[in-house]
Amino acid sequence: DAGDLLVSKLGLTLELFDAPAEVAVLMQQIQTEFPDAESGTAIASALAGRDIRNRARAAEVALLGQAAPILTFQWANRTGLSALADLRGSVVVLDFWATSSRPSIRAFPAIRTLAERYEGRPVVLLSVTRLQGSVSGLGAGPIDTAGDPARERELLAAYARERDLTWTIAVADDPAAFDAFAVSRLPTRVIIDAAGAVPHAGLSPTEPLADQAARIDALLAETGAR
Repeated sequence: DAGDLLVSKLGLTLELFDAPAEVAVLMQQIQTEFPDAESGTAIASALAGRDIRNRARAAEVALLGQAAPILTFQWANRTGLSALADLRGSVVVLDFWATSSRPSIRAFPAIRTLAERYEGRPVVLLSVTRLQGSVSGLGAGPIDTAGDPARERELLAAYARERDLTWTIAVADDPAAFDAFAVSRLPTRVIIDAAGAVPHAGLSPTEPLADQAARIDALLAETGAR
């Protein structure tokens, strides 16, 4: 139990704090006092998790201030929308999601509120998913669409209608687009300014609505829009 507590403390330290000295002390203590395979595995897992988070943060930082990566769509519920570039001149709030992601679904009410707030203004709320090989949320369990992208797109359209997703929904052409936008978890938000650059990346669509609106309002003010 003592070893498990130390491993938990190590995991929290890696997750929450930039404290390499404390991490080193904890690792040495665990390896010295509890030199068993389970603790070693836990340490390896904690370190791997830290590396993944660090890479994700570095990718997010690399996006900031740069032109948004190319993003094209094989389907959208907005007529004529084939690429992110088609929306140049508007602030674009990109939310990366999937029907199988419960946190994505929980973010829908806030996205709907933002869509209503900015209706008629140069702001586009755009939820982007990619082909998953199944669609959840339309029945008792996931519907298998592996090898049938046309069927999956049809189901996504039905999903958007059934859930009353009143904003723009699209399916990325290239699944690697998620990596290009540093998406390491779902949902993830990236905001594009009217000039096509990335002022915000790696955001959560579940943050307080006032904070979300403040980011968007600031970008609108830069364009002179109200």
